Amino acid sequence: MEPVLYFLRSSEQFVVDDILYYAARLDDENKTLKDYPGLSVYRDLYGKRSGDLGVYAMIGSEVAGAAWVRIMNSPKGYGYVNDETPELVLGVKPQFRNNGLGTALMEHIIREVPHFYNQMSLCVRDTNPVVSLYRRLGFETIENSEVITNDRRVFTMKKVFTSEEKEIEVINQDAQDRLLALKYPTKSH
Repeated sequence: MEPVLYFLRSSEQFVVDDILYYAARLDDENKTLKDYPGLSVYRDLYGKRSGDLGVYAMIGSEVAGAAWVRIMNSPKGYGYVNDETPELVLGVKPQFRNNGLGTALMEHIIREVPHFYNQMSLCVRDTNPVVSLYRRLGFETIENSEVITNDRRVFTMKKVFTSEEKEIEVINQDAQDRLLALKYPTKSH
C-alpha cells in the first residue's frame, strides 16, 4: 500500500506525540518519552508556535511516520543553531522503515521549509542509520557539535538551502499565482 502524505496540523498533536518516540529511536532501547524529559520541547504544543511546519504519512489507516520543524530557542533543542533556524524531527515506525518513506517525508519537508527559513538543523545519534539519508539530502555535520547526552553520542547537522531550492519555490509560487488568476480573474475597468 502506498503512503499518503498530509500536512501536520495543530489538531494532530497525537501524531507528534506518537512519532517522536520513534524519531528518538526509543523503541531500540525499550524506553519511553518519560525517560527523556528533554525531548518534550520537540512536541509540546505542536502547531501553537509560529513557524511549526510538518508532514505525516498514512499507510492504510495507520500513521507510519512524520517530519516536522520548529523554532526551539526557549528552551533550546539538542540541535540548536540559532534563533532563526528550526530543528527538524523525522520519525518512521519500525515496520515502515527501509522502504523509502523517510526519504519521501524528507523530500516533502525540504520543498516546504525554504518558504519560511534559510536553513534547518537536527540532532542525531551517531549510530542512527538515517545519518546517510541526511547527508544525501545535503545536511552537513556542524564541526565540534558532538556531545554525550542521556548516555548517547549525538551531533548536530545543518542544511542550508541553496539558491536553486529557493528558486524552485519562487517558480512554484508564480505558477500558483497564475493559476489563481485564471480561476479568479479580477475585473478590469
